[in-house]
Amino acid sequence: MRFLYGSDNSVSAISGRLRVAAGQASRLILAGMVLSAGLYALPPAGSSRAVERSFLGGNACDSAGEAGFLDMPAGGKGIHPVSSSQGQSSAACHPSLAAEIAEDSPESIESRLASATPGLVELTAAQAFARNQPSAEAAIHKKTPSPTSGQAKHIFWVIPAFQVYNRREFTPLTPQEKFHEWAEGAYDPLGLSAGAFESAVEYSPKDGFCGYGKSFFNYSECFGSAELDANISSFFGDYVFAVLLHQDPRYFRMGEGSILRRSWYAVSRVFITYTDSGHNTFYSSALGGTVLASGLSNLYYPAQDRGFGLTMSRIAWDLGDTALYNLAAEFWPNIKHGLYRAF
Repeated sequence: MRFLYGSDNSVSAISGRLRVAAGQASRLILAGMVLSAGLYALPPAGSSRAVERSFLGGNACDSAGEAGFLDMPAGGKGIHPVSSSQGQSSAACHPSLAAEIAEDSPESIESRLASATPGLVELTAAQAFARNQPSAEAAIHKKTPSPTSGQAKHIFWVIPAFQVYNRREFTPLTPQEKFHEWAEGAYDPLGLSAGAFESAVEYSPKDGFCGYGKSFFNYSECFGSAELDANISSFFGDYVFAVLLHQDPRYFRMGEGSILRRSWYAVSRVFITYTDSGHNTFYSSALGGTVLASGLSNLYYPAQDRGFGLTMSRIAWDLGDTALYNLAAEFWPNIKHGLYRAF
C-alpha cells in the first residue's frame, strides 16, 4: 500500500512521467472526439426524405376555385389546378364515384377513371392520396415521444446514455457488443465536450487546473487525468470484468411505478446488476473497476491529492455519482416527455 502515499522518490518519478502521459492521453482523446464527430455527422442510410410540393386547385364544384398545397411523395405525379368548367364534373358533383375511388388502390385509379372527365380524374386521385395522409394533429403527436418509447442516447441532451435500456428489453450481450457499448460511451463527442468544460471549471486561482498548474498544458493534464479515471473505471468495470464475470453493464429502467419505488430501484442498481442469463447478482465488475481506477489515480494525481484516505473518498464519490446517474437515467424520459408537452 506504500504507493498510495507517494513517499518514495522512485514512485514520484513514475508519477511525473504518468502526468505527462495523462497530457498525451488528453490529446488522443481530443483526436478521438474529432473522429467520432465526423462519424456521427454521416447521414444514416435511407434517411432521404425528399418531398415534392404539388399545386392543387380548390373544390371543383366551387366557381371560386381557391388554391391550396398538397404534399406528394418523391416521384409522384403532380396534380394541376382544376378549372371551374371542369369542376361541374368533379368528385364533389359525383359523391358515389368519389367514395368508390377513395376506397380503391392507388394503382387502379387511372384505369377506373379512364372514362371520366380530366378534371374528375385529377381531383379524385388527389382526394384518394390525401385520404391516406396523416392529419396535422397526428403528426404533432407522433413527434412527441412517450416516456417508454425508444432509447435516449443522452441524458439532458449531453450525458452519454448508450448503456441505458428499458427493463423489458433484456437480451444478453456478446463480448463484442459490450466493447462496442463501452467505446461508444467513452468517445461520445458530447460527453467529451462536457468533460472538457468540467475540467475548465476545476480551475482555482491558487492551484490552477485540478492542482496541476495554471497553463494550458496543465489544463490538458487535468482533462487527461479525469478522462483517464473514467476510462479505466469503465473499461475494466463495463468491459473486462463484465466479460470475465458474465455480468451485464447496462442500466435497465423500471419506467413505471411510484417515484419512491423507482428511486430506490435506481440507487440499488449501483450494487446489483444482471448476469448474462438474466439473474440479479452483486455488481462486482463495476465496483472492481471503480476501486482499480481510484487506486491507480495515485500514480498521476498531484501530490496533495494522493493517499489512502483520498483514495477511499474517490471511491465513495464515484459510487455517489453512479447513483445520481441512475436516477437521471430513470426519470429523464419522463422529464423530456413533460418538456415536449409543455413546449
